[in-house]
Amino acid sequence: DLWNEALAPDMAISNAFVRYNLRPSAGVRRRIFLACVDDAIIGVVLASALHGEPAVNPHGEGWIELLAVASAFQRKGVGRRLLNLAEQWLLAAGCRAAQIGG
Repeated sequence: DLWNEALAPDMAISNAFVRYNLRPSAGVRRRIFLACVDDAIIGVVLASALHGEPAVNPHGEGWIELLAVASAFQRKGVGRRLLNLAEQWLLAAGCRAAQIGG
């Protein structure tokens, strides 16, 4: 819901799409970081690291698959802090580079 609220209607995604993309996948580690104010989620980032066969991921890349911040909190550094957390996690997971998009 946060993604759909934060972006233009033509970028909307369904809950089924989210569930499909978060399903367990062999060799993929994922980490979600949330930004909250009180009990409300105001930002989210999803990072993924692919491990296993070097032929599949020879450059040790990770991915930032999702980054969204509620419109009321955009341009206040929330997204930057979430992205920094995701990048730190990817480095700790052994990724040498990160791509935006899954």
